[in-house]
Amino acid sequence: MFEFISGTQNQREGWLLSSAREDSEKPFRHSEIVARELLTHQRQIEHLTFLCQSMWGGLRGQIGLSDSELRAKVTGVDSRDGKVDGEISQLIFACQRCGENCNSSNKICILCGEDPLPHKPYILEG
Repeated sequence: MFEFISGTQNQREGWLLSSAREDSEKPFRHSEIVARELLTHQRQIEHLTFLCQSMWGGLRGQIGLSDSELRAKVTGVDSRDGKVDGEISQLIFACQRCGENCNSSNKICILCGEDPLPHKPYILEG
Protein backbone atom coordinates (compact mmCIF):
# COMPACT_ATOMS: atom_id res chain seq x y z
CA MET A 1 0.00 0.00 0.00
CA PHE A 2 2.85 2.35 0.87
CA GLU A 3 4.37 1.77 -2.61
CA PHE A 4 1.12 2.80 -4.28
CA ILE A 5 0.90 6.01 -2.22
CA SER A 6 4.58 6.70 -2.81
CA GLY A 7 4.17 6.12 -6.58
CA THR A 8 1.12 8.37 -6.70
CA GLN A 9 3.01 11.04 -4.75
CA ASN A 10 5.92 10.81 -7.19
CA GLN A 11 3.56 11.14 -10.17
CA ARG A 12 1.92 14.16 -8.59
CA GLU A 13 5.28 15.78 -7.89
CA GLY A 14 6.36 15.06 -11.47
CA TRP A 15 3.18 16.62 -12.82
CA LEU A 16 3.60 19.69 -10.58
CA LEU A 17 7.23 20.06 -11.66
CA SER A 18 6.26 19.74 -15.33
CA SER A 19 3.43 22.23 -14.90
CA ALA A 20 5.72 24.68 -13.09
CA ARG A 21 8.32 24.35 -15.87
CA GLU A 22 5.68 25.10 -18.53
CA ASP A 23 4.42 28.10 -16.57
CA SER A 24 7.95 29.42 -16.16
CA GLU A 25 8.52 29.20 -19.93
CA LYS A 26 5.38 31.17 -20.88
CA PRO A 27 6.95 34.62 -20.32
CA PHE A 28 9.89 33.64 -22.53
CA ARG A 29 7.59 32.49 -25.35
CA HIS A 30 5.58 35.69 -25.00
CA SER A 31 8.73 37.80 -25.08
CA GLU A 32 9.84 36.02 -28.28
CA ILE A 33 6.52 36.89 -29.92
CA VAL A 34 6.80 40.51 -28.79
CA ALA A 35 10.41 40.68 -30.05
CA ARG A 36 9.33 39.41 -33.50
CA GLU A 37 6.50 41.95 -33.63
CA LEU A 38 8.89 44.71 -32.59
CA LEU A 39 11.30 43.74 -35.36
CA THR A 40 8.43 43.79 -37.89
CA HIS A 41 7.40 47.26 -36.72
CA GLN A 42 11.01 48.49 -36.85
CA ARG A 43 11.32 47.29 -40.44
CA GLN A 44 8.04 49.01 -41.34
CA ILE A 45 9.25 52.27 -39.77
CA GLU A 46 12.55 52.04 -41.66
CA HIS A 47 10.64 51.42 -44.91
CA LEU A 48 8.32 54.37 -44.31
CA THR A 49 11.28 56.59 -43.43
CA PHE A 50 12.98 55.56 -46.66
CA LEU A 51 9.84 56.34 -48.68
CA CYS A 52 9.37 59.73 -47.01
CA GLN A 53 12.99 60.71 -47.59
CA SER A 54 12.77 59.60 -51.23
CA MET A 55 9.56 61.53 -51.85
CA TRP A 56 10.81 64.61 -50.02
CA GLY A 57 14.00 64.64 -52.07
CA GLY A 58 12.09 64.08 -55.30
CA LEU A 59 9.61 66.86 -54.62
CA ARG A 60 12.38 69.24 -53.64
CA GLY A 61 14.55 68.38 -56.64
CA GLN A 62 12.06 67.83 -59.46
CA ILE A 63 9.34 70.30 -58.58
CA GLY A 64 11.48 72.82 -56.77
CA LEU A 65 9.46 72.99 -53.55
CA SER A 66 11.24 74.41 -50.54
CA ASP A 67 11.36 72.63 -47.18
CA SER A 68 8.93 75.16 -45.72
CA GLU A 69 6.45 74.54 -48.58
CA LEU A 70 6.71 70.79 -48.04
CA ARG A 71 6.21 71.20 -44.27
CA ALA A 72 3.10 73.30 -45.00
CA LYS A 73 1.77 70.47 -47.22
CA VAL A 74 2.42 67.94 -44.43
CA THR A 75 0.53 70.16 -41.99
CA GLY A 76 -2.33 70.44 -44.48
CA VAL A 77 -2.56 66.65 -44.77
CA ASP A 78 -2.35 66.32 -40.98
CA SER A 79 -5.25 68.75 -40.53
CA ARG A 80 -7.63 66.77 -42.79
CA ASP A 81 -9.10 64.99 -39.78
CA GLY A 82 -9.67 68.29 -37.96
CA LYS A 83 -6.58 68.10 -35.73
CA VAL A 84 -2.94 68.96 -36.35
CA ASP A 85 -1.48 66.28 -34.11
CA GLY A 86 0.83 64.17 -36.26
CA GLU A 87 -1.65 61.29 -36.31
CA ILE A 88 -4.02 59.85 -38.90
CA SER A 89 -7.60 59.34 -37.80
CA GLN A 90 -10.05 57.10 -39.63
CA LEU A 91 -11.17 58.67 -42.87
CA ILE A 92 -14.16 58.08 -45.12
CA PHE A 93 -13.45 57.82 -48.86
CA ALA A 94 -14.99 56.31 -52.00
CA CYS A 95 -14.07 52.76 -53.05
CA GLN A 96 -12.10 52.93 -56.29
CA ARG A 97 -14.12 50.05 -57.76
CA CYS A 98 -17.77 50.72 -56.87
CA GLY A 99 -17.78 54.21 -55.36
CA GLU A 100 -19.26 53.10 -51.99
CA ASN A 101 -18.13 55.11 -48.97
CA CYS A 102 -15.43 53.16 -47.08
CA ASN A 103 -13.81 53.64 -43.71
CA SER A 104 -10.00 53.71 -43.72
CA SER A 105 -9.92 51.03 -41.01
CA ASN A 106 -11.71 48.46 -43.22
CA LYS A 107 -9.65 46.01 -45.24
CA ILE A 108 -12.37 45.49 -47.85
CA CYS A 109 -15.30 47.46 -49.24
CA ILE A 110 -18.53 46.40 -47.51
CA LEU A 111 -20.45 46.61 -50.82
CA CYS A 112 -18.24 44.95 -53.42
CA GLY A 113 -15.68 43.13 -51.23
CA GLU A 114 -12.68 44.59 -53.04
CA ASP A 115 -9.72 46.33 -51.46
CA PRO A 116 -10.88 49.97 -51.54
CA LEU A 117 -7.29 51.19 -51.87
CA PRO A 118 -5.49 48.51 -53.91
CA HIS A 119 -2.31 50.53 -54.37
CA LYS A 120 -0.60 51.16 -51.03
CA PRO A 121 3.05 52.03 -51.69
CA TYR A 122 3.58 52.82 -48.02
CA ILE A 123 2.98 49.20 -46.95
CA LEU A 124 6.06 47.00 -46.70
CA GLU A 125 5.27 43.71 -48.43
CA GLY A 126 6.78 40.42 -47.27
